[in-house]
Amino acid sequence: MKAFLLAQGMTPPRIHDLEDLLNLCALHDAALATHLPLAQALNPFGVQIRYPGMSATVAEAKDAIKTVRRLRTVMRRVLGL
Repeated sequence: MKAFLLAQGMTPPRIHDLEDLLNLCALHDAALATHLPLAQALNPFGVQIRYPGMSATVAEAKDAIKTVRRLRTVMRRVLGL
């Protein structure tokens, strides 16, 4: 998502919130807003999971991997990769 923002001539913010990043991308390509549920599903794995007391099950981790692959495919497509 940050690469997409750079490609749009925007300096991406120094954040890890995938929902916020995708919303910024959607300002340049409204169709990306339809993928917001993917970013929302992944957001807890970006930062919160690193803190003590938080963990993911194997099933949750596998689901997250599938989700990130779907979102990566979308972003690669809009980047022309």
